Amino acid sequence: MLVHRPALYVGAFVALSLATGLVGVTLAALQAIFDAQTPGGPVVVVNGGSFSRDPVDLGGIDNVLVISATVSTFVGILVVASAFGFGVAMRRRDLALLRLVAAGGGQVRRLVLGESLVVGTLAGIAGSGLAVLTAPLAGQALSGGFSPVPLTVQPNLVHLLITFAIGLVVALLGANLSARRAARVRPAEALREADLDTGLVSAGRLLMSVPLLVGGIVMLVLAPGGGAEASTPLAVFGGLALTAGAAALGPLYQPALARAVLLPARGTMGRLAAASVGTARRRTAAIVTPVFVVLAVTGVLSAVLGTTQGALRADEQTRQRAELTMPDPSAGGYAAARATPGVAAVSAPASLPIVLARDVDTAERRIASVVDLPAWTATTAVDDLTGDPGPLASDEIAISRDYSGWYGFRLGSTIDATLFDGRTVTLTVVAIVAAGSVGPAVMVSPDLAPNQVEPPRSALLDLAPGVDAADVAGRLRAAGHDVHTTGATTGRSAEDAANFAVMVIITGPAVGYALVMIVSVLVMAGATRGRELMTLRLLGAGRARVRRLLLCETAAAVTVGIALAAAITAASLLAHRSALLREFAVAPPTVAWSWCVAVAAAFAGVAGVVAVTTADARVRRLSASAN
Repeated sequence: MLVHRPALYVGAFVALSLATGLVGVTLAALQAIFDAQTPGGPVVVVNGGSFSRDPVDLGGIDNVLVISATVSTFVGILVVASAFGFGVAMRRRDLALLRLVAAGGGQVRRLVLGESLVVGTLAGIAGSGLAVLTAPLAGQALSGGFSPVPLTVQPNLVHLLITFAIGLVVALLGANLSARRAARVRPAEALREADLDTGLVSAGRLLMSVPLLVGGIVMLVLAPGGGAEASTPLAVFGGLALTAGAAALGPLYQPALARAVLLPARGTMGRLAAASVGTARRRTAAIVTPVFVVLAVTGVLSAVLGTTQGALRADEQTRQRAELTMPDPSAGGYAAARATPGVAAVSAPASLPIVLARDVDTAERRIASVVDLPAWTATTAVDDLTGDPGPLASDEIAISRDYSGWYGFRLGSTIDATLFDGRTVTLTVVAIVAAGSVGPAVMVSPDLAPNQVEPPRSALLDLAPGVDAADVAGRLRAAGHDVHTTGATTGRSAEDAANFAVMVIITGPAVGYALVMIVSVLVMAGATRGRELMTLRLLGAGRARVRRLLLCETAAAVTVGIALAAAITAASLLAHRSALLREFAVAPPTVAWSWCVAVAAAFAGVAGVVAVTTADARVRRLSASAN
């Protein structure tokens, strides 16, 4: 069957090869990241743990790679499952003939699983080779734009064995349900004149999808009450669970939705397209599912993460009391700002790496904020400050309300802080501050370790009432200091560009697999629809009208996929935003619209072009054979 009908397996093979190749590259990149995270600077040992003052900070690249590989594997399983399911549906008559000549259900099931094993083996080999070829390019890309240190990415034998094994596992998982369906094909199906869509959803798929749907709904219902931090995984995994459950049940409802989309269509071809998408339910669902899954994953991730960042950004702006900002202030600039008439307070938080011993067994490295506490509270809107609001002494520490709640510290509690010069100082908690997202977890005095403090990145200037900010800024600029109005330079464009790049890394490969799946389904469908389309031509339908029929069908399927993805994205966004609004005054809903629109346009364009060209080629071949 692999030889006689290769089109049934090409899409699954290509998608699986790309998915396993990405996993291999990810494993090699994670190994390179682990090797690069060597300690830098002095090292201290606290409560049995070793802590470095200057560890390599790779900015969460490892998390992005893991998420990308997970999303790709998730989509890869759905793509392979959809490909094999559609392939089994197209071969129902062939499988029924096998049953008619006394092949048992177990033999048919083993046949399909054997085919998936062959595809998985070949895809695992191809994916391993792809990982070897592309890993150096991935290392160059990460080193050039994301990693602060050069990364040498090259998969080893262990990475390649894992890559190969994943190819086999994903292929078998994706084909398992299809193999069971194939085993239930009845011999009488070989005698049918028409291919009917029956048994669309097996009991196994139903049992799998219902818990996913229920679990997704429960997570989204719980998300608003979980707080901003707990709501993030609930909203993300709730949306993904709903996506997987709804995709598994796709053949039951997606064709009806596609038919409803085409009900307003006018003309004979529009009505035929509506009837076609409603009747060929597996074909319609096989086109809708990849569009739906990829756009839903993209929408949920971008909505949850983007809205969180928007809420944090808005909270930071709301809490900003300072009228002027001095970037990278020198000691002279800091002193000049404090001496300028009309400046009420100058806050220039600096950083100090320390190790805090939370108890006799646990310690953690923290970047403490070195602040003048009265000046900091003057330039930052604080919800609540319990304790001493005055300057911190060298043996005192202020903590955030969240840090107090996490670890049980109260006013008067003591925390042992180890500095990277080897000293250990016992700090007393004298203040607990609630300042939303801008409040540091721990704040210490500049006198704690003045020689180890890292320079501040900016200074905030709070002006006395009635003082003209432009006048103060002009004086400081005249003295040679860089000053600008607060909020004029926010760095949003760079941050937004980085976020967009992360979204492309996470979901870009999945988009490729989905496009491969759509092309494969349309090619397989075109191979079986030649006589149907040829009949339309013989009945007087011109080439343009047939093309309109095909475009209407693909447009309806893509539209349904987009609509379903939008619905799940909206559900996750609303649940997460409700949680954010309990902690932040503003949480602007944010979605990666440009990327989502580009992906949707790619799906629509590729589906339309492939459907038309495949059908045209098939009709031409049939016409040539008839002549």
